[in-house]
Amino acid sequence: MKTTNEAYELLQEKLSQIETAANEGLYKEDPCKSCMEIKSLVFETRQVLNENFYISGNEA
Repeated sequence: MKTTNEAYELLQEKLSQIETAANEGLYKEDPCKSCMEIKSLVFETRQVLNENFYISGNEA
């Protein structure tokens, strides 16, 4: 699977944000608020995947 550097960086950023939200929910904030933030970030991550990644005919 190949993609652009920009798409890869966007995906890495979203995963880091999810990790941060999870840690904050465990140690700092209201867990329910963190769950809502994680849900939103997962949705955004799916958008990045759908817009920037694809399965080539060889890998399907």
